[in-house]
Amino acid sequence: MGIVDNRLCVNTLQPYTIAPLWVYVRKGISIERGIIMPVKLSSLKKGDYFTLRPIAEPRETQVYIRGDYDRSTRKYDCGKFSDISYSRELPGKTLVYTDFTF
Repeated sequence: MGIVDNRLCVNTLQPYTIAPLWVYVRKGISIERGIIMPVKLSSLKKGDYFTLRPIAEPRETQVYIRGDYDRSTRKYDCGKFSDISYSRELPGKTLVYTDFTF
């Protein structure tokens, strides 16, 4: 993340550039616009990797894979990358993060 004051933030991906501050706050975590943006789970394709938190370099246990859509529960079946027997159902409106190095 960049250095933040009341009006400006410094983008750490492109040093020496200053951009207007747009901060999204979700569950006490501030995310600078343009660095890590959440997307809805329903917008991902089957087999895409994602995390539930904005993590730049997640461990294998923090990465999920989007699976099939279950019409009866109206949720997506998601599994962990490191554990093939783990399954979790998440609604399509869940905000997830796909911008990470894995």
